[in-house]
Amino acid sequence: MDFASSRRLFFVLIFITLIGVTAFILIRPYFNRPPTCFDNKKNGTELGVDCGGACKYLCAESVKTFPVDWSQSFLNKNKTVDMVAHFSNQNKTAGVEKADYRFVVYGRSGQTLLTKEGSTFIPANTKVIVYEGPFPIGNQEPYTTTFEWTSPLKFSTVPPAQSLLHLDTLKTDLKTEDGVRLTALVANNTTATFSRLPVYVVLYNTEGNAILASRTLIDSLAPEETTELYFSWNYDLKEKVGDIEIVPAFKPIQK
Repeated sequence: MDFASSRRLFFVLIFITLIGVTAFILIRPYFNRPPTCFDNKKNGTELGVDCGGACKYLCAESVKTFPVDWSQSFLNKNKTVDMVAHFSNQNKTAGVEKADYRFVVYGRSGQTLLTKEGSTFIPANTKVIVYEGPFPIGNQEPYTTTFEWTSPLKFSTVPPAQSLLHLDTLKTDLKTEDGVRLTALVANNTTATFSRLPVYVVLYNTEGNAILASRTLIDSLAPEETTELYFSWNYDLKEKVGDIEIVPAFKPIQK
């Protein structure tokens, strides 16, 4: 091989080497990525695929599942409906920041009257109410109402103090003449200050069936304070009320 050919070969080898080194530098991070909680792999300290260990979300087997206690539509005099689902989260330190759901209201013949999708949060260690409405329904009358989660529930750990959040109902006053009106005196006997706190109420008949539901909002409630809640329905109540359930919606607090 003459000198010119050797020189050309030398430069070709140098060029190939540079290409190889550059490719190695570019490709190496792809094959040496550190474990993350979003790579669809069980790696690092994870107990499952992208769950447990150092990950934000808990693995499904480490949380208690819960069925929906009941779901129902309440028909108002102005031909609108309120849709309500009721369940209990028994996980003391696990809540859900965003849970997607779907209500479907059916008529007596099985026809779909109304579908409503939305999202909510699920606090730890408490009863939970999902409420949608009112929505116009025309001259139709709801017969059954279903409720389902439309995506997997992703639980994350919340501080133990979350399970201690509550409101104490001190007194209720129910009047059923010319509509239905309820006044409830509630107290905040915790160390937390609540701001824009949704509160739901359900009236049950003597057989334990829900007959009315409503909601309100507490703008602010400091520790040791009390406040009155007011609920009203344009409804002729013909059943005797056996129980009144007041359910605040405490948003999950992240650690």
